[in-house]
Amino acid sequence: MDVFSSAPHHDVLMLVFQIAVLLMAARVLGEIAQRFGQPSVVGEILAGIILGPSLLSTLVPVVGEWVIPQNDTQGYLLEVISLLGAMFLLLLTGLETDIKLIKRHAKTAIGVSFGGITVTFATGFMLGQYLPEFLLADADERLIFSLFVATAMSISAIPVIAKVLMDMNLMRRDIGQTILAAGMSDDTTGWILLSIVAGLAAGNAVSAGSVLQIVGSVLAFLVFSFTIGRWIVGKLLVYVQDEVRSRDRLLTLVIVLTFLWGALLPL
Repeated sequence: MDVFSSAPHHDVLMLVFQIAVLLMAARVLGEIAQRFGQPSVVGEILAGIILGPSLLSTLVPVVGEWVIPQNDTQGYLLEVISLLGAMFLLLLTGLETDIKLIKRHAKTAIGVSFGGITVTFATGFMLGQYLPEFLLADADERLIFSLFVATAMSISAIPVIAKVLMDMNLMRRDIGQTILAAGMSDDTTGWILLSIVAGLAAGNAVSAGSVLQIVGSVLAFLVFSFTIGRWIVGKLLVYVQDEVRSRDRLLTLVIVLTFLWGALLPL
């Protein structure tokens, strides 16, 4: 039986340093982006590119040794922090989402989503078909590679979309909610497609039943969230508001529910 052991002191030290560097770089470049009239998230993404293995860490290896995880433990630690950050950003997105407004513009959002999925999937597939063979891991699996590229290009980044809308003060406007709704639809469809392509790449048999199971799981999660889940959350909010005396009781409840729903989705 494996015995739990804490991460080595050096790996924890590296994590703290990496977080400090990433936050500082993201804040500085985000500020620069805003001064050029761009959303701060543009600079924040650029910070990741500059510090990542594609640029600075390759040109100056000593930087990479401090900023890029050098072993599995460091990678896991930084990944957990990244996932927590993404979950909190999605929480903010949810708090800013106006369901009633989205319902009023549902037809427009679905049309935009369909167009976005169709165009990006088609162009991504064509790109995969015509890329030189030396860029492929296996030239005999070009079809799988093309499907993966097509699916990857079809998936939008809801956290980035939400951050752009927040930075531009468009989140509460009709156009902002329509873009957000279209992005949600894109991501739902895209991640279903990605699970199918991943199954094909792993050599697993993908049947109509397995596809329906994936789609059914997503739909079941959505139905549960908007029916029983919504009722449970409403009851908990009332109970905590009336019975719990802690000053940050509502904030605590919202964070707990965020993590519970995040754990429920993979099931």
